[in-house]
Amino acid sequence: MLTLWRANEKTSSRRSAIDQICDGYANKPVQVSGSNSSARKTLANLHRPTLCAAPSLCLILNSCISKEEIEFLPHNHLLNPVREMEVIDKLKSSGIKIEAENENSQSSDTNFTTDSYQRLSFVQNYDTLKQLFQRTIYVDSMRAFLRKVKQYRAQIGVDEELELLLLTVSCIDLTTLAGDDTSTNVERLCYRAANALDDEITPQYKALTCAAVCVYPARVVDCTNTFKRLGNDCLNKVNIAAVAAGFPSGQYGLKTRLAEVRDAVENGANEIDVVINRPAAISGQWSVVFDELCEMRKACDIRKPAGHEVHLKVIIGAGDLLTSTPSTIYNAGLVSILAGANFIKTSTGKETVNATLPIGYIMMRCIIDYYNITGIRIGFKPAGGIRTHKDALNWLILVKMLLGPEWLNKKLFRFGASGLLDDVEKKIQVLSKLKRQLTV
Repeated sequence: MLTLWRANEKTSSRRSAIDQICDGYANKPVQVSGSNSSARKTLANLHRPTLCAAPSLCLILNSCISKEEIEFLPHNHLLNPVREMEVIDKLKSSGIKIEAENENSQSSDTNFTTDSYQRLSFVQNYDTLKQLFQRTIYVDSMRAFLRKVKQYRAQIGVDEELELLLLTVSCIDLTTLAGDDTSTNVERLCYRAANALDDEITPQYKALTCAAVCVYPARVVDCTNTFKRLGNDCLNKVNIAAVAAGFPSGQYGLKTRLAEVRDAVENGANEIDVVINRPAAISGQWSVVFDELCEMRKACDIRKPAGHEVHLKVIIGAGDLLTSTPSTIYNAGLVSILAGANFIKTSTGKETVNATLPIGYIMMRCIIDYYNITGIRIGFKPAGGIRTHKDALNWLILVKMLLGPEWLNKKLFRFGASGLLDDVEKKIQVLSKLKRQLTV
């Protein structure tokens, strides 16, 4: 089989990103040899993205990798069999020697899922990836779309509003991220998440739960213990999410951030909300952002062999990225997705600007563009400043109109909120009473 384009030692700071994605995909790589100038020229002229997803990604993320800095090394590939034979024939016709690598050679220790393969397979199309990273967000079109969202909300009837608010409850990551959080506070949070609505006033919704609780890593053990005591299969109904990786600033060393992620996973968290390196994003160092997120993805998967699946939710801190351009928000979301995010999240809730509909529109454009190319659905989570049922309705309608109704479930959409549930519950009670009166 074929090998990969890979950055040489001059670009070793970006090799980890390539290794992260591409290791472990083939059983019998092929060694391509030839160091003379004509061979190098032939290799440089080949359509590199058809050989490997990751290097073309790195070429986009950091344009300082040039043709002269690329060498052809033995490794794995991402080609389908037909395309593989075409490239092999092209290499052979150029006089480049191709040798099958020994089957007993040392294989990579890294194993990646089919999802990881699918996420990056589209990068074989260099032009498509380039277009995504150069995407223009048109402000006038965005404003017109958001006006339609608010017009739609003003026209919804009682039944649809009630349905959307019940959906809101099931999509909430009930959150407490205070410096004075105690085990008692966390226990109350867990109980509320498992019993979201008052069963005396609305007994018909007794089984409704929130999607998850969201706490600091030190409080994950409290959540695990509380749900075990509550029984009723609570651990399967309500997920445990932990903010990690130096939340909310992310201004810690990478080793420290990764240790925090691993600690939360070991203690029982099955969702991890991490923050990206925002200074790197603002300055356009996308390869740094990408590499760090790949490491965090690996840290989330440490218990995967034992069947403990962990979703990675990446917080891009969009309010801080507004100091740059709207495309920075879009690119931050795209890099997060390519690095393995299951969700992209607007903010930590600690920024000056948190979850706003324009920010949500930009991030959802990234999600739907990626879906249109790959067929892979990535989740979205607005967080910060969402306090009323009207806020929730605006977000749900935006999701429905932009992403589609397929995203209206807790597997693909979440609210990060602490006070939203109280206001939504009050409105549900009002609407339930009104509905009963209308049916009498």
